[in-house]
Amino acid sequence: MIANDFGQMTIAPELLGWEAHHDEGRFGGPTEILFDGQPLVQVGSFHIDDMDQDMATVTRARAFRKGGAAVVHHEGALPFGEPIQLMQTCRYAANHMRVTMDLNWPRTAVVRRHLGVGTLALPGRWRRYYLVPPCAHLAEEAQPAWHPIPEQAPGSGMVGHWHRPPLALVFEREDGLLLEVGTGNDVWRWEHCFGFGPEAGSYKIMQVSDGLHVIREPLMTCEEVIPEKRQYRLTWHLAWQRPGETPSLPREEMLDLATASPAAMRDQEGGCFRLDPAMLGLDDACRRQETPDAYIRNDPPGAPCWSSNGTQKAARKLIRSLANLEEPGTLVVGPFAPGPCWVPGHCDRQKPRGLAHWDLGGLLDFAVWTRQQLGPAWTIVPDSPLANVLPSIAGLFGETGFAKGEETDEEEDE
Repeated sequence: MIANDFGQMTIAPELLGWEAHHDEGRFGGPTEILFDGQPLVQVGSFHIDDMDQDMATVTRARAFRKGGAAVVHHEGALPFGEPIQLMQTCRYAANHMRVTMDLNWPRTAVVRRHLGVGTLALPGRWRRYYLVPPCAHLAEEAQPAWHPIPEQAPGSGMVGHWHRPPLALVFEREDGLLLEVGTGNDVWRWEHCFGFGPEAGSYKIMQVSDGLHVIREPLMTCEEVIPEKRQYRLTWHLAWQRPGETPSLPREEMLDLATASPAAMRDQEGGCFRLDPAMLGLDDACRRQETPDAYIRNDPPGAPCWSSNGTQKAARKLIRSLANLEEPGTLVVGPFAPGPCWVPGHCDRQKPRGLAHWDLGGLLDFAVWTRQQLGPAWTIVPDSPLANVLPSIAGLFGETGFAKGEETDEEEDE
């Protein structure tokens, strides 16, 4: 369901247990996401020193379906001095929301101290968080891990702090519910820090009396600065999951899509298929280099990168072959795990020392597209070791609630 009642836009897919609220006259949002009727998270779209989304003038607000997702789009401006033009698009699917935030920076706008994007308030008691470290830290062999959140806040209130954006933070609530906050594919944009270097950001988990605040500032400065006049874009996501909803793999014999003949696929109709990324026959240009040094040295590459156009093209070709079958069955995708990569061509760029990105965004694109292609009758299961810690992976290929053929409008791609 997508509804607009008295200026409140509500996104509420049937049977999935969550709903998101956006105010038509308030830039960005969502003002809140509810899960099983209880508040889960509130989103602050941006802040620039003492100005935030509540001070923006909204010039356009729309909610519609497209490509198997629900989309909420806002445009506006901060009307102080030389206006800063703003645009935010939220795309909702099965158990996640992806956000694209654009700031069109004028020539003279100043940042005195803080510039934040996607700051969050998490009400309630949260007992621990899972950290997928920043790209550069993973390249230095840091490992993802769980960290406790104390019952009593430390004196500073801060329970975690990084200068580069963590790829993901997963918070576990007292009742076992998981909430994931992830950086988008465009790690290099977050680390650009509006032109002031990869260590000029600040990412904090603050414990407060009624829950947690997650502060995400791609620019924190000790003196006034003027970012270069240009458009800045940042992407990020949220995902959520009830306890005990980790997908389980089928026990049936699986037919490998990459090697199966058309006749074998017809014989398997209604049965179980596997799409194994390792069997896609990709060349080295489509694979990850997981550290900048590996990219510079041109080391033997690793797993397929889902940010690569070649990976997407090869995988989608196999999905189209399934869509031609008359009887739906079960599809297992994997084994796979999202990971960092420094091959700049995957982002349609050329950088001699590489370009930091991670391919979870590409997986989310592929998953929503695949569900749209195959429809609700197919059972689609991710095979990933991270399905038990990342809600975005556990919910891959889930029914989005915004079915094919129900688009209410067409909107230009962001």
